[in-house]
Amino acid sequence: MKITNRHNLPETFVKAVEFQDSTRKDLDLKIDHISVTRLIESPRIRMLTFLNWNKLQEDVTDRLWSLFGQGVHAILAWGSDPETVITEQRLYANVKNNWKLSGQFDALDLNEKRLYDYKVTSVYGVANGVKPEWER
Repeated sequence: MKITNRHNLPETFVKAVEFQDSTRKDLDLKIDHISVTRLIESPRIRMLTFLNWNKLQEDVTDRLWSLFGQGVHAILAWGSDPETVITEQRLYANVKNNWKLSGQFDALDLNEKRLYDYKVTSVYGVANGVKPEWER
């Protein structure tokens, strides 16, 4: 995927988005590996993305909320007690026909036995209620 910079943001933003893509690319471009997030989205979108990855373009400005969210996740992980809270851990499971399924949780509080999935959005983002995919 090519990251464009139509609004001439500082190169640091472009590099940060490219880094985000490089960390996900290994997960998203393997035909026999799927993340939980990708599993609940449209199979057509996944296949078209897989087949056309090198043709896709996205502008860095369209990924600013994603960068912001990743920063908030990091800060919340730093603020967690490492003795009782496991943060940002990716788990893997081998499933039928040699497929690998993975999922990464934001935080697991061992004392409370509670799993957290943080969401970062604006007030406008929830004006009409919580997004259905956030509750799947």
